[in-house]
Amino acid sequence: MTRILHLETSTEVCSVCLSEGKNVVLLKESRVVNSHSSQLTILIRECLIEAGWTFSGLHAVAVSSGPGSYTSLRIGGSTAKGLCFGADLPLIAIDSLSILAEGIDRSLVQANDFLIPMIDARRMEVYSAVFSSSGQLLQPAEAVILEKTSFSQLYSNGCSIHICGSGAPKFFELADSKVVHCHHTYTSAKYMVSPAIQAFQDSNFTELSSYSPDYIKGPHITETKKKFF
Repeated sequence: MTRILHLETSTEVCSVCLSEGKNVVLLKESRVVNSHSSQLTILIRECLIEAGWTFSGLHAVAVSSGPGSYTSLRIGGSTAKGLCFGADLPLIAIDSLSILAEGIDRSLVQANDFLIPMIDARRMEVYSAVFSSSGQLLQPAEAVILEKTSFSQLYSNGCSIHICGSGAPKFFELADSKVVHCHHTYTSAKYMVSPAIQAFQDSNFTELSSYSPDYIKGPHITETKKKFF
């Protein structure tokens, strides 16, 4: 059966998962902010050791491709590329917002509802995308300044919207709770298994030499106020 190593580093969560077929074999995560550089390779090693797997026994590496945190996406992307180059494995890049949407329990979603994963992007801004209840992408990822009326055009014909991710609580405080339902607020590599398997079966691999995460926006850099001279 297909064995895939999954790396989710789009937010403050550093998440590593091993899957065999459609089953999660091991999941290890750190929710310590800014821990990706110190924890990612450790979590990978721990997962492989506990599963009794080696890199040579893997069939692919899957990585969250953004949007999300500039620094953590770079760490995840460079680690995934290094592993793929070193072990001669194909790389599967999966949109971070679609990963979040995978975590919504579909038994709680009606046919005409919408899924809107949100990743916090400072203040009242989020990265978001709109998916149908079946997971079809309807509106691509973009940076959105949240307001009470955001996404109000979707409240029609008695439908509801289902939000998730680190940016979801900010919108839930503004929105009408009768039509907006908040699900999980943390992402996880375990949500990558299904789309990664589908990509592997379709041979939908990413070119290693040219791969770069989809940051949407550049890094947030503040100018120092210290005077050196």
